[in-house]
Amino acid sequence: MDTRANDCIREHEQLAAKRSIFEAHWREIAERVRPSQDMFMRPIRPEGDKRNEKIFDSTATLALDKFAAAVISMSFPATQIYQKLTIDNDTLSNDSGVRRYFDNVTNIVFKTRYSAKADFQAQSTEVVLDIGAFGTGVLFIDDVVGLGIRYKSLPLSQCYVAEDAYGRVDTLYRKFQWTAHQAASKFGKERLPEAMQKALDVEPTRRFWWLHVVKPNPDKNPRAADWRGFDYWSCYISVEEGRNIVDEGGYRTFPFAVPRFSTAANEVYGRSPAMKVLPDIKMLNEMSKTILRAGQQAVAPPIMLADDGVLQAFNMRPNALNFGALNEQGQPRVMPFEMRSRVDIGLDMMNQRRETINDAVFVTLFRIFVEEPNIR
Repeated sequence: MDTRANDCIREHEQLAAKRSIFEAHWREIAERVRPSQDMFMRPIRPEGDKRNEKIFDSTATLALDKFAAAVISMSFPATQIYQKLTIDNDTLSNDSGVRRYFDNVTNIVFKTRYSAKADFQAQSTEVVLDIGAFGTGVLFIDDVVGLGIRYKSLPLSQCYVAEDAYGRVDTLYRKFQWTAHQAASKFGKERLPEAMQKALDVEPTRRFWWLHVVKPNPDKNPRAADWRGFDYWSCYISVEEGRNIVDEGGYRTFPFAVPRFSTAANEVYGRSPAMKVLPDIKMLNEMSKTILRAGQQAVAPPIMLADDGVLQAFNMRPNALNFGALNEQGQPRVMPFEMRSRVDIGLDMMNQRRETINDAVFVTLFRIFVEEPNIR
């Protein structure tokens, strides 16, 4: 076993243990707000399984989509140039040649970012959804040989981060699964552990656990011309087979953007708008179940029958004939049981919870901006 790999695995286990309380919180939110990312504390789930069993009211999920759409349209719309490169030097910034240079570089940046191969638009949407739901998102910016810059939103359930002395995220561990085919396409068959090479021949879709580590380069050599002179060290570790480093390299800058909505004191991971109103989200789901039961009883109430053995099997079909349903005086032997449920009051209470949830994720605020654009 590579001692460096063993050290990384141990550090990953420490980071995982520290955020266990967060994961329990995130799982509750994922079950009710973002079910597609319900992989906390259960990282292996069958593809295509149902994950919305605990959602009886879709207010929170729809509000999260509106939150993401509003943030993207107001912060980084794909149809506009929302960033420009400049320089702090006032003399140079006023030079027409310098301005033209920065304008050209800005155009190149946006063409690269919004090219079909980069996939920035779709992946950034996933990150904003994670920010609204969990308070933390992870965007991987990689330079793929033959493809160029590539953006990839990583599930928060797979990523474990740490900060430097200034509160900046400078370390990320990602534990994930790759098939033998995916690993071979990344590293080549000859570099894989023996078990993976065998699986590649007979079962290429078999999955194996991997650990990707990016952290400040502990052995940086400023004189080195390769990745050993970079600020960040990167490695891929085969966790199951051999527990060895299969590939290592480096980055000049930290390749992950880890935006956080808000952070509490002494916490690394962010807290989200959905966390603030999680009790309201849970309450709204319980209210929905209660109102559904009350509405069903109002539409199809229980039937009360006389206990004298006169009636035959009672038929509830339309236009059915039920002999014996009236006594000799013409009074019914059968009547519905009226629950007298106040469904209207329940609906009013649900609307109050819906307004609170929409306010928490700024849906109401964004709606005002759309209706009154002059107040921005």
